[in-house]
Amino acid sequence: MATKSTPYEIKHQDIPGSYAKNVNFEEAFKKIFRALRDHIEDKKYNKALKDFILLVQLANGMRISEAIEATKKIIENETYELQLEALKGGEARIVRVPPQVPRNWITKLKKADRWPSKDAVIMYCKRTFGVNTHALRHAFITYLARKGVSPQLIAKLTGHRKLDMILTYTSKARAEDIHKKILEELEG
Repeated sequence: MATKSTPYEIKHQDIPGSYAKNVNFEEAFKKIFRALRDHIEDKKYNKALKDFILLVQLANGMRISEAIEATKKIIENETYELQLEALKGGEARIVRVPPQVPRNWITKLKKADRWPSKDAVIMYCKRTFGVNTHALRHAFITYLARKGVSPQLIAKLTGHRKLDMILTYTSKARAEDIHKKILEELEG
């Protein structure tokens, strides 16, 4: 949880034995998007830049270092799509800006007076949204798994070289869904 409650705090559950949090992808998207919109409107471009990095990370299931690199290129080229070489030895993949982000916001982000470090983005995420950046990557993977996307495709989209972690995420999500369905059937 955030040190003190913020209007953008994302609800989450601790995952036993992990520093990651179980975060709802759709809620996280709405909260980060709202923070980005508010900070653009208030001309707080340094905060907006961090929000945008986190939104790109969440929307593409990226590692935070990849999201920072992609965001630099997105803003520099004012593009909504680019090919990013994987930073951890995986395959290159396409990174997309969510279509909900108006093009003029990307232009306005050039007004930020400094580029945040990886540590600054990680700390901002924790303080503003109450979760670590890796929880955003995990939220994307879990969301796709619950939508029935194959583990192999999720691995391609998220730059995983091996299926081990993807299978862990997807198996857990499917098991939770099956358990919930069984209990709901008992009610009826």
